[in-house]
Amino acid sequence: MKGTGMKFCMKCNLPIHGENITYRNQVVHPHHFNCRKCGKQMTHKCRERDGDLYCLRCFDNLESAICGACRRPIEGRIIHALGKMWHPEHFVCAQCEKIFDGRRHFERKGLAYCETDYSE
Repeated sequence: MKGTGMKFCMKCNLPIHGENITYRNQVVHPHHFNCRKCGKQMTHKCRERDGDLYCLRCFDNLESAICGACRRPIEGRIIHALGKMWHPEHFVCAQCEKIFDGRRHFERKGLAYCETDYSE
């Protein structure tokens, strides 16, 4: 019934009466907007990975890199140092807290230091 203004769910192809969710130009019944992993109905607070949608809890538990400082998933560039993974902005000198930003770091007792603070 195209042209009637009625919306149809992209998951079940049935007409939508009342509330709906639009994601990437696809309209679905709210009960069809589910987490790929746990199946829980989601809100707008969800995350996408490789085309699949996840609730925040499941997304955080995916086999993703977890930052050694903030304990949150790392979605972009990853710094590998001190046996951990870091958001670039969280890999900082243990003394002055300046971001290394590609500069060399020095390790002492499991902590990273810039050259100035390591020498002191």
